Amino acid sequence: MGSQYHFYMETQVSLAVPSEDSVDLYASTQFADMCQHAAASIIDKPLNFINVTVPRLGGAFGGKSWDSTMFSAAATLAAYLTGSDGNIQVLDLDLMMDSGYTAHGALYMSDCLQFVDMGYHIPNWTIQGRSFMTNKKTMTAVRAPGSVPAALIIEGILEHVAKCVNRHPVHVKELNLYEKNQVAQGVAHILGVALDKVKVKPNQNIISPNSLVTGGSIASEIVMQAAIRAAETLKERMRPIREKFPDIDWKELCEKCVWAKIDLCARVLNSPEMGIPVNYHTYCAAVTETEVDVLTGESQIRRVDIMADYGESLNPVIDIGQTEGGFVMGLGTYLTEDTVFDGRTGRILSDGTWNYKPPTTKDIPIDWRVHLLPDTPNPVGIRSSKASGEPSIGLSVGALLANKLAIQAAKKDLFGSEDFIPIIAPFTVERAQQSVGLDESVLAL
Repeated sequence: MGSQYHFYMETQVSLAVPSEDSVDLYASTQFADMCQHAAASIIDKPLNFINVTVPRLGGAFGGKSWDSTMFSAAATLAAYLTGSDGNIQVLDLDLMMDSGYTAHGALYMSDCLQFVDMGYHIPNWTIQGRSFMTNKKTMTAVRAPGSVPAALIIEGILEHVAKCVNRHPVHVKELNLYEKNQVAQGVAHILGVALDKVKVKPNQNIISPNSLVTGGSIASEIVMQAAIRAAETLKERMRPIREKFPDIDWKELCEKCVWAKIDLCARVLNSPEMGIPVNYHTYCAAVTETEVDVLTGESQIRRVDIMADYGESLNPVIDIGQTEGGFVMGLGTYLTEDTVFDGRTGRILSDGTWNYKPPTTKDIPIDWRVHLLPDTPNPVGIRSSKASGEPSIGLSVGALLANKLAIQAAKKDLFGSEDFIPIIAPFTVERAQQSVGLDESVLAL
């Protein structure tokens, strides 16, 4: 007896579309679960990285069961490799710090490593921090000792990535921002798994129908509490398997639950209930506009808009003052305060205002607007407030980046050059002027 050919009008087909932090896979298949496994495996990602949609089920008579998986895998691989638009998946970072002539200075390396991701989510990190001793004076901490260099490092990396993929830096930075992951943290805590095992998917009305408006600052608390209750339900269902196999990892536990026919889907309809986190983050954002004189390297900060989340401010005047003071202090770090050492002895040479330039009244933004985010009480803060002394200092790196973008635009206009300008702090007047690359050939009356 011979064989029978699957003579389909619609042949084997899969469409893979890279999305924000996953791949949306549309498959013509009888075996969606296996397509998900194949797609995740070929790009070495967890299953929750692949969102499988099958528009129609059935009717393939076996021909689109196993064989369809290879097409899903191939489409996923192509989408994953060619869909790069600046979404960083892996970062290998080697940090080196001059700790001076004693080992005490090396203590601040941990501060930088702790804050180096800032507001950006990169799933896979390899970080090596190395401190070395020199003939310089050992430094001490200054305002926000870890986050100030961390902001420069991560912003510089993202600027370079943007140049490599030919995208505007703002686009690349938006693409890599952290999502507010309180829900993921709560679920991970209840289930006793690492945070990277939990993925928060976009809201869809096919999953959560008949939802009310997300208003009044209640959505995150409602979702958090519902997710925790759902996680508790799953944990209770999985408990017999966990007790029987106490030493297996999370993946094996899920597999054994599947074979035991345990329902691993849980749904909770909740009403607003406040959860109490054990700590909090302070969120700040700034937009900075600068103007650079490419002949001299001098610049002006034309306008700065800052939005800061300090919970329920105890004293808005003080919090705004702290925000402004931190921002100006950061301007010195990133633009003007250049510490110069004697190359032979290590002695500080820039120890006076003649050659060391802290920001003054002429360096502050011409148009400056500071806004405190309203109606955002911090449930674990003193009278629902948040600290305001240090968060704003890292925002000042925006002035450096704005100056650099202005110079890049000038170089493109003058020379047609699109070379990446390395980020060096402080990006002083001299460094700005030299990075333009002007010579007499472009100077004319």
